[in-house]
Amino acid sequence: MIYDILHNIEKIVPHDMKETRSKVLVPAYRFVTSANFILGIIVVIMILAVVLFQYSFAYEQEAIDRNGIKNIVTTDLNHSATSVIFEYCSNKYTRDIVGALVTSNLDAVPVPVKTDNIPYRKCAVYGTSILAESDTVGVTLFEQNRVDALISSFNTKIHDLKNALTSTEQKISTYKKIGYFDDKVHPLEQQSKLLEKQIKSAQSGLKTLIAMKNS
Repeated sequence: MIYDILHNIEKIVPHDMKETRSKVLVPAYRFVTSANFILGIIVVIMILAVVLFQYSFAYEQEAIDRNGIKNIVTTDLNHSATSVIFEYCSNKYTRDIVGALVTSNLDAVPVPVKTDNIPYRKCAVYGTSILAESDTVGVTLFEQNRVDALISSFNTKIHDLKNALTSTEQKISTYKKIGYFDDKVHPLEQQSKLLEKQIKSAQSGLKTLIAMKNS
């Protein structure tokens, strides 16, 4: 019995290169090039593709749910102004949301969100305009408990912008007195105009936040 088993194993095991080719390499090559093997590989790839797609889609949907924002579209207007349109989506993560904060490298604009009017798992379109340069626009949601902190932040921002405007105007006045115009004054005048727009936008945003707090 044992002898027969060992004898059969001895027959299968190759003893030289010729036997290795005939007993191992050739059968292996025939197997991997067979229609059944190739079909099996294709089936495995298709199954993996479906599984990975479902996982990717689920992860993307989870990210949308947690953020509550999707389909942000920006359009350049003029004088650094950008139109922003986005969708707010109601779900289990966004039930207590009261507003969206649209931000850029130059500005921040609060947008009130009426969650009571939006059915669960549905989305609504909101929009605003904001001062922005290049592709720097983002949108985040905030709850009622963050309104006071945002009001404080906007007050600080307005104070800092006004100080920057005063400093810029003083520089303009000084340069004009000593005869500098195009090379020094013009860039500062552009900066002054931008600061004025930023102050106006921040003041408008502050009024919006105060109204949200008192509503």
